[in-house]
Amino acid sequence: TRDGTDAFVARFNSELTELLYYAFIGGSPASGSGRSDQAKAIVFRPTTADEFEVYIAGVTASHDLAGVDTDSADYTYIDTNSTGETEGFVSRFSSDLATLYRTTYYGGSTIMSDAPGGTYPNDSISGIDITPTLQPDETYRDEIYVTGTTSSTNIPGRQSGASLHPSAQYLYGGGDSDAFLASFNYELTEIEDATYLGGSGTDSATHLYADGALHIAGTTDSADFPGITASSYQSSLAGGTDAFVTVMQTEVISNSTYIGGSGDETTLAMADSHYNTAGYYYLAGYTDSTDFPGVTGGLLTTPNDGFLVRIQKTLATDADYQATYIGGNDVDYIYGIVRDDASNNLY
Repeated sequence: TRDGTDAFVARFNSELTELLYYAFIGGSPASGSGRSDQAKAIVFRPTTADEFEVYIAGVTASHDLAGVDTDSADYTYIDTNSTGETEGFVSRFSSDLATLYRTTYYGGSTIMSDAPGGTYPNDSISGIDITPTLQPDETYRDEIYVTGTTSSTNIPGRQSGASLHPSAQYLYGGGDSDAFLASFNYELTEIEDATYLGGSGTDSATHLYADGALHIAGTTDSADFPGITASSYQSSLAGGTDAFVTVMQTEVISNSTYIGGSGDETTLAMADSHYNTAGYYYLAGYTDSTDFPGVTGGLLTTPNDGFLVRIQKTLATDADYQATYIGGNDVDYIYGIVRDDASNNLY
């Protein structure tokens, strides 16, 4: 038996009356850490007009994770013989979950010498999306984009300023962690690009979607978060931690904004652009701010822990914006959000 837990993926029928297929993703904890393998994000990749594959992403403490081989983009688990290191992972499955085509690790091996977060690197993937492109032979070739959180100062795939396509942020920003963005080919055999996204404080990303541009949401306590300008909707850090939204490519950060009050905010969800064609971002999460911005005119204007935000994709000072608290008389968190195109309603 092994310590810790495995990640899993399951497929149900639409009525939720039958479990059709399931699969585990796991391995043996490195250095006896007893830590877990966790799936944090999932996306479908169309392979033809009628077929698809399933990609799972998350965090692992296993040095022999299932599906990793020498053709994997990053096949080496960085084991520092401590009990705390983790790496991100991405796994590619057939639609019936019967075939695990490949898994790749993703993470670095070094940290800042004065890092306040510990003495070992931690990497975790929390968001994944694809850019499907239909080829003339009616098959799809895609890039797989992932985002997450890292304390490693040498994540793979970054391109220096001297390269043809330099990374938007080549160097680690500082603090306990930075957010990051990385892309793989669909076979998970190559890391195409990567970049940090973070300031001198602690930054983490929880969600992304790709639609030509890359849209990332997360949480930060950096007063110098990249992409923030005087024309951003909220141009300064308001509390201990704020939500953030960033529009970027791996080579350039186009725009960012903070969203938050004088307390702490944690971003837990973002509506995908696949369901959101109206030119807005929808964010959700947790706040303890009594002055969360923009709740006037919303459903609830007094603090109730959860928050929902709608902000125009320009992220500019004059962007259309509405927010609301959501919750009852105890602690409330919002972990998922999706917009229905037909009704314009949020779930």
